[in-house]
Amino acid sequence: MEKSKNFIARYLTILIGAPLVILLFIYANQLVMNIFVSIISIITLHEYYECFKRTGKANPTQWVGYLNCILITILQFVDKEKLYAAMLIVLAISMLILFIEQIATAGKKTIVDIMVTIFGIAYVPFLLVFFTILRARQPMGLIYIAYIFTSAWGSDTFAYLIGKKFGKHKLTPISPKKTVEGAIGGIVGALFFSLIYTILINNVMSLSINYLHISIVTIVLAIIGEIGDLAASGIKRYCGIKDFSDLLPGHGGMLDRIDSLLLITPFAYILFGML
Repeated sequence: MEKSKNFIARYLTILIGAPLVILLFIYANQLVMNIFVSIISIITLHEYYECFKRTGKANPTQWVGYLNCILITILQFVDKEKLYAAMLIVLAISMLILFIEQIATAGKKTIVDIMVTIFGIAYVPFLLVFFTILRARQPMGLIYIAYIFTSAWGSDTFAYLIGKKFGKHKLTPISPKKTVEGAIGGIVGALFFSLIYTILINNVMSLSINYLHISIVTIVLAIIGEIGDLAASGIKRYCGIKDFSDLLPGHGGMLDRIDSLLLITPFAYILFGML
């Protein structure tokens, strides 16, 4: 009964949340998109920091991370040739602030605290910002974003259903509930949904996206997404928690929901640039 309620809550969250996000990506201008990504970054980074803080594993300097979430998205208005250098400068300044804090507190702020803070910045806002970078790529940016959501949703759905029905072989001790069958199902689901999406896009918009190329990209991104999911599971296992938060019914926290997307999006940006 509990599993059934969780399944219903999980897909009600998707049915309500997904259309809102899709509409935002379609109709919002770049400024609104940047603000949206900043908010999601702050929420996600907060969940990441809190899982270390409330379990006593580390005491990250959270305000530095939140400031990065805002600054990194503001930097999207910088000339594209200078964007990545500007992002690295922001990261370098953040490291300087943290080292000054360590010196000023006579070592009470530990190197573990600093590393957890910096990794959180690299893990969340630095990866999530590729959504705005990819969307701004014209004329295909929005099509690529929709592809990412479609294949990710297909992967998540198939992995859950196939893993629940046929899962017998454990995938890794980091995430005991995940199975080899579920992982394979996730790749199949991503491939199935992405090909349907590509067929529709090619016909409706008179495009000529190569099906073999998109299939290869989908398989690579599905594997990367699984690694992203397992990486987040490793963090939760280290901190001894089940979910990063209970923000999204049936899913846990924001980071539980987008853990695979964090890794998928920058690699999608690279791979789509090669097509």
